[in-house]
Amino acid sequence: MAEQTLTLPEALALAQQHHNAGELPQAEQIYRQILQAEPNQPDALHLLGLLAQQVEQFELAIPLIRRSLEINPHNADAHCNLGNAFRAVGDLAEAVASCRSAIALEPQMAEAHNNLGNALRDLGDLDGALESFSTACQCQSKAGCGDFNMVKNLISALLYQPDLSHQALFDRCAGEMAACRPPHARHSLSKIDNECRSIPAKSPPEQDDSAGKIRIGYLSSDFYNHPVGQNIRPLLAHHDHSRFEIFCYAERPQGDEITEELRRHSDHWRDTHLMNDAQTANQIRQDGIQIMVYLAGFFDANRLMVATYRPAPVQVSFHNLTSTTLPEMDYWLTDELLHPTEDTYELFSEQLCRLPNFYIYPTLDQAPSVGPLPALKNGFITFASFNNPTKINNAVIRLWSHILKAVPGSRLLLKYRNHLANSALQERLIQGFTRHDIPAHRLELISARDQHRAHLDHYNRADIALDPFPFTGATTTFQALWMGVPVVTLKGERFIHRMAADIVTHGGFPELAVDSHLDYLAKAVQMTNNWQQLQIIRAELREKISASPLCDGLQYAKNIEALYATMKHKKAPPDPPTNTTT
Repeated sequence: MAEQTLTLPEALALAQQHHNAGELPQAEQIYRQILQAEPNQPDALHLLGLLAQQVEQFELAIPLIRRSLEINPHNADAHCNLGNAFRAVGDLAEAVASCRSAIALEPQMAEAHNNLGNALRDLGDLDGALESFSTACQCQSKAGCGDFNMVKNLISALLYQPDLSHQALFDRCAGEMAACRPPHARHSLSKIDNECRSIPAKSPPEQDDSAGKIRIGYLSSDFYNHPVGQNIRPLLAHHDHSRFEIFCYAERPQGDEITEELRRHSDHWRDTHLMNDAQTANQIRQDGIQIMVYLAGFFDANRLMVATYRPAPVQVSFHNLTSTTLPEMDYWLTDELLHPTEDTYELFSEQLCRLPNFYIYPTLDQAPSVGPLPALKNGFITFASFNNPTKINNAVIRLWSHILKAVPGSRLLLKYRNHLANSALQERLIQGFTRHDIPAHRLELISARDQHRAHLDHYNRADIALDPFPFTGATTTFQALWMGVPVVTLKGERFIHRMAADIVTHGGFPELAVDSHLDYLAKAVQMTNNWQQLQIIRAELREKISASPLCDGLQYAKNIEALYATMKHKKAPPDPPTNTTT
């Protein structure tokens, strides 16, 4: 090691200090120096592998952590981290096995139960996932601290459940969120936590040429090539910077070309991945944000609990798929189709704020051309779904089986990343359809971690897309339409039940959104009766979608800015920070 005066424990401690501070190059250098001196040092192997995993270099991470476990098989943290790495590359069986190994070593290890839940959910084992997530939350509770990251995984898994009532969903969400509220939010909704007060407060920066502008903040872990990142692109690209000053709070250490584009469209960019919730809230407060927008709060690495510090006078939930249940969240952005004014059954704590259309997408300019209707060449209809197979529950399989039986010779094409290479997932799907007398040869399961253009080109093998339920498709729906493939979808009673219906309706095809299983069956079968008409629809779809509100970023920005201007005047500012203890 270059630092000859350091003992091995001291070198590891220094490396971890850099690692925890986000100083990854310095940490990596020390880990490698340790391994030059001691190639089989298990802690350095594990932590170097963890570092590689954090920067998404999984081809390096997995063998490093595996080597560390060959030397020290009793390291529960290493088994847990290996499970995460396997899940990231789609090797779900190995992910499950690694998490179970960690739990065998440390039965109360909350993170291992949480990671196991993620892997089981990806396999479509919702009951197993919910049990694991619940156990993770219980372990955290026994340790005296709720963990929002585990709670949000539990809540997101609940959204896949087909028979959960509105009241049961809201009550479970509210209960879990209450249990993980930080201390300041448990004692008082108007006081600032000691942790937050310990950070010196600064006055908002001088506005100068920005005087009169409304300051908007967006907090997200998804400012990259991600469905939420793609959805926010047209809005940020068309914001009126003469009236609005845009701050982005990015909860992601790594970026890509979409990250750089979003950075260019913002006036201020704040990296928050090394800040805790109190520090992030204080930064928002220092920036003088007037309307704070929390993107997809229950998903990925998003930081919904920052809202409990009330860092802005107005707080908005955007691209979240159910109510946050937080008393500090003022508005939930939606539209008339997702939450009909006269017919909304979903329960929520926020005030609904309806846009003319909720969804907006950038045009997919790098997409391949739309090919001819595959049925004209194949001689049979190919139905398809490229949705997460977790959404394909028993009720979905039953209905799709009825469709396949009603259309002789038809096939079903399924694709989702490389997950369908997993034998357990294949078996679940094939057996599900076999129980309804659909033989395996009528299913094709595609497994590929291909690039975006190649992924979209698979739609040129599909005639009609079938949308799952109750957790319907959003990005997959838009992509199918862009590639000329009409999407049949079932309208339910909640936001997540109506996403695809919202997209096909605003895209100009409301007839594709139906109200019952019988209507779904009838619509899918009826569309197969006239292949020439299906070819005409296919040829016209991209142009119609491109000209629809789904791709009008300028008008969308105007619509949402009008809402922001209204919100600004409806809410009084929060209580100022106080130096007294709660």
